[in-house]
Amino acid sequence: RSGLNNNTVLGLFQSITGRVWIALDQGIASFIPNSNLSEFRFGFEDIGVVYTATNYRDNLYIGTNQGLYVFNEELSQFEFVSGTRGQVWNLKTLGNELYCFHDKGLFKINGSKASLVDAQTGYWSASEHIDSKGFSSFVLGGYNGVYIYRPNRKPIVEKVEGFTTPSRFVELLDDVIVVNHESLGVFLLDFDWNNLVIRSEKQIPALGTASSLFLLKEELYYKIWEGILNVYIGALRYYRELR
Repeated sequence: RSGLNNNTVLGLFQSITGRVWIALDQGIASFIPNSNLSEFRFGFEDIGVVYTATNYRDNLYIGTNQGLYVFNEELSQFEFVSGTRGQVWNLKTLGNELYCFHDKGLFKINGSKASLVDAQTGYWSASEHIDSKGFSSFVLGGYNGVYIYRPNRKPIVEKVEGFTTPSRFVELLDDVIVVNHESLGVFLLDFDWNNLVIRSEKQIPALGTASSLFLLKEELYYKIWEGILNVYIGALRYYRELR
């Protein structure tokens, strides 16, 4: 199941790039002998559609539309992590802990065990804010807005009042929380980190389709079907950087 389509090999050929091609009874397969990448093939009936994956403390985890799985090296197969049945959107390390962003809420993962941290809403992802004293706060993007999680100071997740837009993509630029919504655009939330309230809110209208948001080397980018644009929050606009 994790190799060739069938066991009858009728011919072999290695191309100039090093890729090996295999002629089979049921089609053609290929692989790169010295690749740094490995592929695990399982039927959809086993683990579902994979959305995210991460390596944490020598364990390989994958999040699918059916739940969270961890790879068992002794059995050479993925095992289901109990309590996580449903859609897993993301796996991310916050501080030194691994968290699972799930349709049912936020889970903390320890080995093959999952403990529910918060079930106020479904969560997509998070970004970290470090204050002047070195304390970390995590901004969580949820189905109905943004939430603040400060595990070292207050072990509960707090809803940011006054903002209810679904927040799948959340980034931090200085002290500003930046949220992207596919059909509404990019929101800039000037946030008071002491009182956990929004001081002001600005918006850049949506542009294009299938949008997402990401931060790379302190530069904010807006990805749409038509390409990738820079986000200039000072002028509330997108632009394409020429190089």
